Amino acid sequence: LFAGTLMTIKMYFFHALRTSNPIRLFNFYLLINFPETQNAQNRTAGTDTHCDNDKQYEAILNQHEKSNKLYKIVLTRENAYKYLIVALEKCRQTGAMEILKRLEVEGDSSIGRIPQQNIQHCKSNTLKVDNAKISYDKNFLIGKGSSGTAVFKGTFGGRPVAVKRVNIANQDELSNAQEEAKKLILCDRHVNVVRYFYAEKIEDYFLVALELCTCTLEGWVCKKVITANITDILRQITEGLAYLHSRRIIHRDIKPQNILLLKDDSDNQVYAKLADFGISKQLSEDKSDLTVTSSSGTEGWMAPELLQTKVDGSPGFEEKQGKWTDIFALGCVFYYIISGGKHPFGTTSPMRLVNILSNRQTIVANDIEAHYRGGIKLIQMMTHHNRQERCSLIAIRKHPVMWDNKKALQFLVDVSNLAENSGSIVEDAITRLEGNKEKVLGIQGAANWFSLMSAAVLLYIKSKKKMYNGDEVMKLIRAVRNMQNHYEKLPLDAKTEVGALPDQFMLYFISRFPNLVSSAWVAFETAKASLSSYYDENCDFNLEF
Repeated sequence: LFAGTLMTIKMYFFHALRTSNPIRLFNFYLLINFPETQNAQNRTAGTDTHCDNDKQYEAILNQHEKSNKLYKIVLTRENAYKYLIVALEKCRQTGAMEILKRLEVEGDSSIGRIPQQNIQHCKSNTLKVDNAKISYDKNFLIGKGSSGTAVFKGTFGGRPVAVKRVNIANQDELSNAQEEAKKLILCDRHVNVVRYFYAEKIEDYFLVALELCTCTLEGWVCKKVITANITDILRQITEGLAYLHSRRIIHRDIKPQNILLLKDDSDNQVYAKLADFGISKQLSEDKSDLTVTSSSGTEGWMAPELLQTKVDGSPGFEEKQGKWTDIFALGCVFYYIISGGKHPFGTTSPMRLVNILSNRQTIVANDIEAHYRGGIKLIQMMTHHNRQERCSLIAIRKHPVMWDNKKALQFLVDVSNLAENSGSIVEDAITRLEGNKEKVLGIQGAANWFSLMSAAVLLYIKSKKKMYNGDEVMKLIRAVRNMQNHYEKLPLDAKTEVGALPDQFMLYFISRFPNLVSSAWVAFETAKASLSSYYDENCDFNLEF
């Protein structure tokens, strides 16, 4: 397993054999059946290698996927984790231990997929809990899918679950259902992917026990079943899809019905989760796409190149499918969320298909721009007719639509710092921003941004009169930066008015200047080489005010 530790692990395994402990038997079967991670310590751990920051930690894990694969599986089996730590301690593999412990600390508190008592290993390499079966209420239907697939409310091992029931008429259908379960196991450690618990075949059905969520995205948008923040949901869906793509999995059926929301009463947070991997595909290590000879997905959410396969439909017709097909559907979902249930290619099904094929978008500016300047261009690029012109997930994740208040505040701080050391490119960005002052600030005529500030904050700003000019946008951005940098030294009444960092503080300014952050982002795209954390160097939006 690791150079220098395999003998120790086998020693513990043989001890487990002598003691006939089924838990240990299962744990060590799991551990010694990943021989591809042998010598992983030579590549990841090293002697006394510690991950001092999140970037270094993520880089190590991403670079050494095989070791990461082992670690994350171990983290789903409490006892396997414990015994591996013992083995590593005895062999002084401190670097590997550090990575494992970091994963444990940052992992889910309910580490096991199923109750840890009475776990046994069986030949199918699945998990079973003694006397535990999937059960479901046929009268409590949660949702329906294609080919008779249905989802019911049920239980497994005393845990409330959603039970996906797939009709199995032949071996191919069984294999497809098992493949979906494997993909869920591969990805469900991510908080934005629905969690898998167990699967079993009963008569003509394949049953999958999954995390029970509160509602679908469709239920949230159309029926307001729960309250959630739009930006948070957009960000979480994107992060979930980015994780799938990092595992080389193309979902191929992104739509509101296949995105679930879970309201967690323990922390009062809402989590978005990608679900339904029935037609997903995993790319091989040496491929960035796959060839399809028939369309797959849901009409109205399928990319035009896939719809075209239905139109052409001739024998031998082939189409490349890759991550870009998911990007198209994600763009449609973005508009659906922001607009409150509309589709960027029309609301009626027949015309929607025609519009997708003929590249006729029906995006309404007021559905987006009132809240997210540049949002229309983002969605247009995500749903571009030409797959090669669609923006990447990197560009999407760096767009202001994705930002929380902390990142938005840091962006303004960085812009202000950059402006003080400006070259010609930065000066052009400033000129562009100031030239559109009325649109940026939402102030008409001779009024300046001083007029929108509260009394105590304005008094503080005017006390620094050499520093600020109410007629310039960059002076407002500078005020935001300086008040953040010297927050603890602000007068008490001014601090009370702006509120706590970063959320209340940013809301104070956003409520007065809704377009400030997004407008600065549009203007400073020309200087993105100096602001790489906020722009994708390979994607140009070229936005106008």
